[in-house]
Amino acid sequence: MKGFSFVFWNRRLGGNSRMINLSEVCLGLVWAIGATMAACLVLGLWILFSSSGVFYFSWLLKGVSLLGTFIGGLTAGRRVQNLGWLHGALVGLTYGLVFTLLSFFNGLGAFSNLDLAGRLGAYTLIGMAAGIVGINLPGSVSGRRLPRIYRQLN
Repeated sequence: MKGFSFVFWNRRLGGNSRMINLSEVCLGLVWAIGATMAACLVLGLWILFSSSGVFYFSWLLKGVSLLGTFIGGLTAGRRVQNLGWLHGALVGLTYGLVFTLLSFFNGLGAFSNLDLAGRLGAYTLIGMAAGIVGINLPGSVSGRRLPRIYRQLN
């Protein structure tokens, strides 16, 4: 597990290396919602053009929303240079809160409070794990050059 990191501990990056970058959290949220909407569109087309039953469609929608959370957390973790787990968790938490607000607007009896709390926790944990994966992906960060300590010496 050498080279695997939850945070980047070098203080030479600058004065704001310990701060949360809200623009990256918002970008991760946009990616999460966009990926979920694209996957729901594909599922809707699949139902429209197939003749098979949709008995397990609710499970597919849950999986799609978790996949969207993972993609959003991965994007946020990939773009930041520090605290990928926190940025991913914030993407998951925000995505879960958006889902909760939408379910309240749909009707108060749509989901139980325990189900909403479980989903919020699952979104947060999936986002956190995706942020950890995203910060540990090799390569450049958002098109910029990596700090000198990441580059290999020739």
